Amino acid sequence: MPWRLASVAAVASMLPDLAVLAFRLGIPYPHPFGHRGASHSLAFAVLVALVVTTLGARIGASRAPISPRRLLSGRAGAVFESELLYVWLPCLLASAAPYAIRLWSRHSRKDDAGLA
Repeated sequence: MPWRLASVAAVASMLPDLAVLAFRLGIPYPHPFGHRGASHSLAFAVLVALVVTTLGARIGASRAPISPRRLLSGRAGAVFESELLYVWLPCLLASAAPYAIRLWSRHSRKDDAGLA
């Protein structure tokens, strides 16, 4: 990833939290433009995405293969496979782990109670 693109991405990720500056401007927390207000909305996310996409195109960032022909190409398939294996599978396991631990813990307590 080019350093300029990484810089833009880092700044974009921090933009919603700049709303804390609203306190300095006298805007209270529950105000629509206060902290966790408009800057944490879907509309703001779309606006930031459009700006970052435009900036990315200007600095020469590569784009994902989104045409149907390219989306179904061998390279895209390898990317999908990699993402499934290294992103989605670990996330699924990490999110299922607490549930599995809770079930195991309940089952273990029932067994312990039956032995006493």
